[in-house]
Amino acid sequence: MTATAPERRSRVDVAIDRLIAIASDEPTSDPLPRLRAFELILLVHLLATVATGAFPRTHVEPGLQMFLAAVLGGCLALWFTPRFARLAIAGAFCAMLGLQYLVFPQTGNHSFLELWLLLLLVLVGRSTRDEGVVLLATLRGIVAIMLFYTGLQKLLHGTYVDAQFLSAQIMLKPQFAEVFGWIVPADEITRLQTLQWDRVGAGPIRSDAPLLILASNVVYLFELAIPLLLLWRPTRRAAVIALLPFTIAIQFGAREAFFGGLLVNLALLFWPRDLHSRALWIFLAYYAALATLRFALPDAVLR
Repeated sequence: MTATAPERRSRVDVAIDRLIAIASDEPTSDPLPRLRAFELILLVHLLATVATGAFPRTHVEPGLQMFLAAVLGGCLALWFTPRFARLAIAGAFCAMLGLQYLVFPQTGNHSFLELWLLLLLVLVGRSTRDEGVVLLATLRGIVAIMLFYTGLQKLLHGTYVDAQFLSAQIMLKPQFAEVFGWIVPADEITRLQTLQWDRVGAGPIRSDAPLLILASNVVYLFELAIPLLLLWRPTRRAAVIALLPFTIAIQFGAREAFFGGLLVNLALLFWPRDLHSRALWIFLAYYAALATLRFALPDAVLR
């Protein structure tokens, strides 16, 4: 009886396995419970976002908005039947793709992130523990790439180096003036808010306030560094602890409460233990509160 030769694997397969290992947890960890909770939180996030109109609604009729919300509600209900869970995710992907078609060209960057997440959940799946390991590692990789790219984009555009972007936000949006008012002198805030930005020669639309320039540069430097710390297992916990207040601070300034919930959901994917299952009811209560505020105060600056 002759022994069979070991199966030879291609370099591509070996490289993929190494990448998955970098973003994975200890071999004894079971990713399936946290992935189920993650999916549920994501579907609730999408339903709350669409049902309350927390997106650019310029080209979306109320009837279409309610139809898409009903589709997402149906997908959420279908998800609770395990054998139809992947179909429910696919339906949510189609609904969100239709929404992005309707709002184009006002499509936000986070909308593409939502579509990528849904597509990964459909294509990879989590029927077995091995699939769950691959899915969790892939989701982490997408989040790391997203964070790194946002930092690189800010650096390449150059508007964060001398705080031009934040100065323009202070000029255009009162909520940014409130957030940065404690590090920018009052007369500088007044100057920026009174600029007639649509008039030739107005400006400069930037600030010389040292703390504002420092904060502006810290943003993209943090986004460039944090993905590496999230992926490297020894620093993963510390990176999550650093990412959560950073996310909350940024989204508080932009009043993007719905997107902030999504980012927290994504950040918890990197925690070595399952926090999604434990925090599930907190997320559900958070989105219920946001939806209530949106319906009660439809004109409030809250997205």
